[in-house]
Amino acid sequence: MFFKHFFNLSLGLAAAVGLWGLGRKLRCTASISIPSTLLQVVYDFGIGALVCWKLMFLLGLLKLYKPLIGKGLLASSVLVALLELRNLWPQLKLAFNALKRLSWLDFVVSAFIACAVTTAVTGALTPPASQDALVHHLNLPKKLLAAGALVEYPYDYFSYFPAGMEMLYLYGMMLAGAEVATLLHTCFGVVTAVAIASGCSLMGLRQTTCLIAAAAYLTIPTVWMEMSWAYVDLALAFYVLLIALGLLLFRLEVNRSTIVAVAIAMAGALSIKYTALYAMVPLPLLLIVACRERKLSRTAILRSMLLVFLLAGIIASPWYIRNIVWTHNPFFPFFLKLFPSVNPGWDAERAALLLQVLNRYGGTEKTLIDYLITPWKLSFLAKYGSDKYYQGILGFFYFFGLCLLALTWTIREEARYLLVFAGTFYLFWLLSAQELRYLLPIFPVLCVAIASGRGLFEANGKRWLQIVAITMALSSYAYNSWHIAKLYREFRYFDVFVGNITKEEYLRSKFDYYAFYEYINSYLPKDSRIFLILASNQPYYLEREYFSDAVFEAYTIKQIVASSASPDEIRNKLVERGFTHLLYRPRLLFGEATTPFNEQETERFLRFLSSYCKIELIDERQTFALVAIG
Repeated sequence: MFFKHFFNLSLGLAAAVGLWGLGRKLRCTASISIPSTLLQVVYDFGIGALVCWKLMFLLGLLKLYKPLIGKGLLASSVLVALLELRNLWPQLKLAFNALKRLSWLDFVVSAFIACAVTTAVTGALTPPASQDALVHHLNLPKKLLAAGALVEYPYDYFSYFPAGMEMLYLYGMMLAGAEVATLLHTCFGVVTAVAIASGCSLMGLRQTTCLIAAAAYLTIPTVWMEMSWAYVDLALAFYVLLIALGLLLFRLEVNRSTIVAVAIAMAGALSIKYTALYAMVPLPLLLIVACRERKLSRTAILRSMLLVFLLAGIIASPWYIRNIVWTHNPFFPFFLKLFPSVNPGWDAERAALLLQVLNRYGGTEKTLIDYLITPWKLSFLAKYGSDKYYQGILGFFYFFGLCLLALTWTIREEARYLLVFAGTFYLFWLLSAQELRYLLPIFPVLCVAIASGRGLFEANGKRWLQIVAITMALSSYAYNSWHIAKLYREFRYFDVFVGNITKEEYLRSKFDYYAFYEYINSYLPKDSRIFLILASNQPYYLEREYFSDAVFEAYTIKQIVASSASPDEIRNKLVERGFTHLLYRPRLLFGEATTPFNEQETERFLRFLSSYCKIELIDERQTFALVAIG
């Protein structure tokens, strides 16, 4: 057990170091200069991740998704990293020598950071059990690896999202498995904390302030959860922070290096998630203001802006071109009215229903007061497991931190840029799906902005304000760590990590469908094709071919039953689609409040089940039923 954990952890770290090596080699070859050693490390990792998923995309086009290819990429990238580390070592020695001795406050803050990272790593090394990882973040790479190529899945609408992070997960799964893939997302959380510290250092803030800002991010319970999950939000937060830091570099000097730095960060964000577009809205204005500060001519401003957006668009374009080729819509499955789309698994009706589903986050009937007090609700009412309260936990650091920042009266010019950037992103989030993890990209930016407040964490202001700020920070870490401890126990990470319970026991306790997946994987023929109906649509652990509707899991069965005049016709349509078995929840499929059928359709489908289906497996409470189509 522990040998396996050590092996996976070593592979994950090696992969991350390899990404850094690739990025540094490319940046140095292109002569892109970054002012500080710490910021160089951060940008090199971001460039390397971007290069890696470009390579994985190309390998998919060439039909070369093979484990041996992944191992070759790991070996070569680690070799490059070792060679680059030799060149970087003198700079690293200078950077370490510049570190001051740790104060008592540094030790306390570092302890909070260490606990958050260590527990997240143990969680990442357990079998994946998070919703979206099993639905698509890990399931799509698993399917692509089985296919050996980049192929289209027309009934999986998630597969049309920008898939930069999924390409890294595919890389991790080519190396060893899901645990190594998940560790790559953990690395993004850690590197984002390093980027926060580098941003603070860029503004001349002391070592303790850098640690305080980094801890404010890593101790957010939702960030901690995501560091143990194979999601994409931490990677997006990383690149959005790089955009903000690139903007600060742009203020200092407008040249080829700063233009490329901003463009690479933009491309990374746009390759991960559509919500990265929120960060693009304030950027042109902020870049123009930065150019005007440098007293550039209008021609130079226009040229700089054009280069930034053109370069970012070219680097991020493969995902959007792929969607145009497959669906005629670069932003599929969204904007269907703007871009008439071609896809059998998604349409305008389901897109409209999806918007209604997403609107439930933050409460279904939001008033003006609700929108105005959202920052307070996020800080004090947010909780994991509640759509109304944002499906996550934030803590109060940012609420009080921004209040204290306002009390300083003099906000640094750099902080103004960061606050406008984060504030615009927040407004777009406020008017869309109010799930906390969609808002994560603004918190690293706010960490740097709050830390830069005069007199808050630096000894250059009123003593009482500094005491209040440090007390608030430590209190927020303690509060968030208490929530992290509760979640760690609730998720049973420790029991699984040390082997107190087996993987199978753990997954059976998490998912009511898992025992049925075990039966299917063990006893059904290899050529079986399972139709999943209201079955949670988390097929990562299913080892047989399957079909399921995205989001609306009874859509296809409703269409089949409604368009059939008899049980015979239902059976024929299912067989024509190649289905051999149905896996469904009887209580949902036939429940008065949840059934997709009317009375006639229910009666018709029940007659089909009794006439043409044989029960393979059903649990005592009839939560699930697996039937074979005769």
